[in-house]
Amino acid sequence: MTIVCTVLATLPLLLEGPPLLSFAAGAASEPTGPFLATSLGPPPSGADAGAKPPGEPASGESKSAAEDGELSLDDLLAKLEHADRDIRDYHANLVYETFDALLDTSERQFGRLVFEMDPSAGRRLAFVFDQYVDGAGRTERDEHRYVFSGSWMCDVDVQRKQFIKRQVVPPDQRFDPLKVGEGPFPLPIGQAAEDVRARFVAAFAPAPTAKLLASLDPNTLHGLRLVPKPGTEAARDFAQIDLYYDRATFMPVAVDATGIEGNRKIVRLSKAVANAGLAADDVALLSIEPPDPGQWTIDIRAWKSEPATP
Repeated sequence: MTIVCTVLATLPLLLEGPPLLSFAAGAASEPTGPFLATSLGPPPSGADAGAKPPGEPASGESKSAAEDGELSLDDLLAKLEHADRDIRDYHANLVYETFDALLDTSERQFGRLVFEMDPSAGRRLAFVFDQYVDGAGRTERDEHRYVFSGSWMCDVDVQRKQFIKRQVVPPDQRFDPLKVGEGPFPLPIGQAAEDVRARFVAAFAPAPTAKLLASLDPNTLHGLRLVPKPGTEAARDFAQIDLYYDRATFMPVAVDATGIEGNRKIVRLSKAVANAGLAADDVALLSIEPPDPGQWTIDIRAWKSEPATP
């Protein structure tokens, strides 16, 4: 579940920020996009923040979704460290909500998450959004796809027919978008527990309070709260990240990430299926092959190493 779960941490980084591809080495002018570029970075050398949407209780008032004596925090981190061991493929529906604390408005995107472990290419992961609902409830089609495969990342804007592809590590290496300290997704699934603890203060998360997660039964969840340690890159963006996993399977269910200014990014996964094989349509979503250059604007940039420092 390294993939699937760190996926969840990916989504809290989406929207309202510089494009995810902007941190790729060798990138010059970058397109605008919904991803906020960030990585967990190295361990530091050396509170709960933010407003909540109206009508939602403070998170500290809720009982922990995992604090029932069945698992210690160390046990939970250990379970999550090995949760992706047997995952070959995975797909799920997703809803991604952003809450602006200053404007007191929420927006939602609807789409799909697809993951596959390719023996030759490594992990392949795609987020596909096809519907957008603004704060006034207006709905529009807006198909956008983000794909991570091998050493490459792609941003595919179907409406604008824009295809952007960046090689973010040398060709003989594979980029892991879920790895703590390497990728842009702070999620500890398939990650060593000591690496997680080096960058976050971990605790049990309270039961989810976001309206998008209201249908979840806390008794069926394990909840993990991560608070970035001072000096980490994650601390620049997040006050805390609450992660929720199915109690029986340790599959990811939801994320509620609170930014340092009180904004929230919330993800809900549903109808998840693992190891059932991917349909042809889902496999196509993982493709990073460029479309017809006669119909699309295409920008592809291979890995470019930085000059050696004298």
